[in-house]
Amino acid sequence: MTSLALAQDSWSDAETTPWQAERGAAIEVLQAVFAWLSGGELWTAVRVCRGWRAAAETWVWRRALLPHAAPAHLAALRRARAAAALSSADNATGESWAAWSWRREYCLSAARWRLAERAPAAGGADVVHAALSHAGDRLAVAADDASLTMWARAESCAQWVLCWRRSERTRGWAAALMARWAPDDARLLLAGPLVLADRWELLVLRFDESGVGRVEVRAECGAGGGCWAGPAAFLSLSLRLLAPARAVTTVWLNAADQCVQSEFAGVRSPVLRVYNEAAAHITHMLVAEVPGHELEDLEGRGLEKRPFDAAEPLDGKTGVGASCPRPYYWRATLPIRAEQYERVVLAAMGATDGARGAACALALWALRTRSPPPLFATTSLAERVQARRRARLAPPAPDAPPAPPAPPAPDAPPEPPPSEHELRALCTPPLATCRLPSAILGVEIHGNGGCVWAVCGASAHCASLPALRPLLRVPLAAPPAPSAPVLVPAPYLVQPAVCDDFLVTPDGRGSGTVRVVAARSGASGAALLHAAPPVAALLPARPKHLLVLAGQHLYVWRCPMLEHDDTRC
Repeated sequence: MTSLALAQDSWSDAETTPWQAERGAAIEVLQAVFAWLSGGELWTAVRVCRGWRAAAETWVWRRALLPHAAPAHLAALRRARAAAALSSADNATGESWAAWSWRREYCLSAARWRLAERAPAAGGADVVHAALSHAGDRLAVAADDASLTMWARAESCAQWVLCWRRSERTRGWAAALMARWAPDDARLLLAGPLVLADRWELLVLRFDESGVGRVEVRAECGAGGGCWAGPAAFLSLSLRLLAPARAVTTVWLNAADQCVQSEFAGVRSPVLRVYNEAAAHITHMLVAEVPGHELEDLEGRGLEKRPFDAAEPLDGKTGVGASCPRPYYWRATLPIRAEQYERVVLAAMGATDGARGAACALALWALRTRSPPPLFATTSLAERVQARRRARLAPPAPDAPPAPPAPPAPDAPPEPPPSEHELRALCTPPLATCRLPSAILGVEIHGNGGCVWAVCGASAHCASLPALRPLLRVPLAAPPAPSAPVLVPAPYLVQPAVCDDFLVTPDGRGSGTVRVVAARSGASGAALLHAAPPVAALLPARPKHLLVLAGQHLYVWRCPMLEHDDTRC
């Protein structure tokens, strides 16, 4: 094979024999040899020269993918690629598939990740949550000692360095359990429970050029924290138990910048009231932007809409609950183009007639309000204070309204608690729901906004936005059985990551494993092992490295196949 390599490397446009032509005998000989190589050997062979790379045609790489993806997945990918090549109506489809190839798909499916760095993430405390900025250059780590640690990526060496740390323990926090960057990366939302009160607190921190954060807003909230509803507004949750096993959660819209010049500017207003199905908390809440016409179509269905169930039997025509990628799935991962976009609220909550206390359903509502409405007042604040002071000092007028009724007598029978029907009448029903087979451990919206991924321990599920139609089910391999009986920890909340190329998620069952899945084909990739159960996996937009938070450490994994520019994946 060395002589063939030397011959092919000396090809030129001026001197080409039939043996060395593009479809010559040399190509056929190389293809016959390549057919016997494994995927790793083929990857090494095509880097010899341009001629050997040209000899590895589509079918060679497709064959190399068989150990990683099922034949049905490869056939579906082939049909999707052919449809994209013939489609001229949707320009986004062609742009999305322009850089794709079978060789790149093999690179993604067979990517071998190597541990490049391991460092204490939060000064020796256990990591609970983490947030990677949209630019991919700053990492916020929330820990169980109520601290927030900031990491920055050095542009010169592409390493992560510790740059700033803050603790909320002195302000009465028990732990910092949630951190989220604003869409413009200018602010950070931090939430955690208080030590001496049965409630949570939300902080909005703004960072200056030196990377130091300062608190701009403090807000009260319930368990679960909140999420961003735009660059200048965020949502918070407030839970109220109104009867045994009957609770209602109010979703509040808060202004992220309350340093306003007008006293009439709105600061906080309720936007939704949600009935807690199956007596379960809302464990996750996110805001996404969807095309306006799709949201109008969903609202126009009215009573005709029905909840989707990802545990239903497979339907070959519609692809509901499919374990093999289908056109609906790839369409949802493409960039969205629309004249008008609307915001929707996505939440993980209990399902009707579901397991008590388990958040095993996704629900969606429209979010029409972009900012808290202004306060309607006819007089200034100073005038209102003076009027209240005069009314308090003045004697009561003869025609004054009667005093409020006295409280009921001690021996009077108590009022009956509100019924479920009465509480549901006060709440806003979701526009779409999708029931999953088990409790939801993590939720992440695709960067293009067309679909959402939910991790349920044994499997990961993808649903479309805004209809929440199940598109794909990816099984996650079970952890290996221990040789001796051990105490299996209960499932815990995790933070997955998704981009155009990968879905990466912690196992969520205490195995210390992070699963890597090729996003387009659904092929299972590497299983990255850690010394402690991981809680978060983070990916940049074009991943060449992967961040994992497990126990007290930050793990940086790198993939040489994606980092080398000469591979041209």
